[in-house]
Amino acid sequence: MKNVVKESVMLELQPNVTRLTFRAGDQTYAHSFQMFQSIDPDRHRITVGSVKLEIMLYKQNSVHWKQFLSCEKVEEPIAYPSSSKVKHDWDHLEREAEKMTAEEPESVEAFFQNLYSGASEESKRAMMKSFV
Repeated sequence: MKNVVKESVMLELQPNVTRLTFRAGDQTYAHSFQMFQSIDPDRHRITVGSVKLEIMLYKQNSVHWKQFLSCEKVEEPIAYPSSSKVKHDWDHLEREAEKMTAEEPESVEAFFQNLYSGASEESKRAMMKSFV
């Protein structure tokens, strides 16, 4: 965009929406963007050059974005960095813990019975070995 008037650039940032208004020559432009994930509204940088308008936005969370704008639904982003080639669903452990605390076993013995009943054969052998 040529001839952008630096003083006319207005940027309104919200966590999921970015609104940009500026004047170039005798025309005024207004754009609104729905972001793919949340951005940090307090951190940004605007650079107005002779032939371009550059806006630097910062992510709120350190996750990989599959795309920049929210046009369509894609799977949940995975946190990075990870050098593992095997994908683990670590949220599964959190869901299990929430389910276990929601059930509130009456005693410690009931907790261990529940843990033992849901374990694999190898885990059961390890539990029995450490119990004895």
